[in-house]
Amino acid sequence: LHDCYSTVVWASTRYNESVLVSGESGGGNLAIATCLLAKKKKNIRIIKGCYALCPFICGSYPSSAFPSIAYYQNYLCSISFLSDCARLYTADDDADAATSSLAWPSYATIEELKDLPPTLIHINELDLLYDEGVQFYRSLLAAGNKGARMNVVGGTFHAADTFSGLMEDIAHATRVSVVQFALECTSDGGSSSDDGEQSSSSNSNTLCMGVKKSTKPSSGNLSCPLPLNWALVTSFGFGVIIGGVGGLMYGVFHGMHVTFEAFLPQPTKKN
Repeated sequence: LHDCYSTVVWASTRYNESVLVSGESGGGNLAIATCLLAKKKKNIRIIKGCYALCPFICGSYPSSAFPSIAYYQNYLCSISFLSDCARLYTADDDADAATSSLAWPSYATIEELKDLPPTLIHINELDLLYDEGVQFYRSLLAAGNKGARMNVVGGTFHAADTFSGLMEDIAHATRVSVVQFALECTSDGGSSSDDGEQSSSSNSNTLCMGVKKSTKPSSGNLSCPLPLNWALVTSFGFGVIIGGVGGLMYGVFHGMHVTFEAFLPQPTKKN
């Protein structure tokens, strides 16, 4: 987590811009927790938005609070696998870490969630982690996050839409969603309407993603005309990927490579 936060500070300082954080599964945890840590350090201004895909944020598996964990077990992930992963991140004998919102954002209080940047929770319908994603989205709304949104990808298991070779139409729709959210955060800071709904073409806080034939790309990479002063740091699993070097950023989601071409200028060298 602190590596992720340090990376965000580095990117924001190097390019003199606030940063969008994003991650998938364990990376979704890190993306959200990075926002929480930045707020705790009174430095939330460096983050302009958070896009968390199927975030792994509960830390207790199974859990009666989230029925989807048991209901969708063995849809790609098993309960024992999630439990083992959680145990690797926070030890069984460390009670403080096991209930820390910085380790497991599901434990974040409403007060901790206040004043976070616009946040999009992207979840899969048949995922064990479905309920914890929904609960976190609702907590964001309760905290007054008018930029909070939720995507539900119907008929898919955990992170299925990040496997471009498995279901390219849906994978591409997800890539487009990430880019669109980035553009919204860049253009208007993730502004929301007076009634609390995110200003977007869907005019809704919750987007149930469908697939249209027109969303299928003509090649493996997605070229996106992002503004030249926009930066992205995306976390992957329990690691982090740094964007911006050489004007290129590669977002890696379980083998899916997305290329955002030439959107970061090189910092001016000082004599």
